[in-house]
Amino acid sequence: MVYPVNYGFVPGTLAPDGHPMDVYVLDGGEPLERCEATVIAIVRRRDDVEDKLVAVLDPGFAWDSAAITTAVDFQERYFDSWIELP
Repeated sequence: MVYPVNYGFVPGTLAPDGHPMDVYVLDGGEPLERCEATVIAIVRRRDDVEDKLVAVLDPGFAWDSAAITTAVDFQERYFDSWIELP
């Protein structure tokens, strides 16, 4: 399976499911094995215990809620979720 954005986890964190916190990394282009990124939002799910972090490699580029929703829709369309910005 190929995701349209980089998707992984944050080492050293713990989500409610007992696994590391998941993260969508936007604007990555090529697949990343590891990266340092800035968290810009959280995808909150009403029908799942797992929230997802949304991070970017370039914090200088502005992502609004609509752009984030579009970027993560490949996965989030299956959940009742919304984007929470700081």
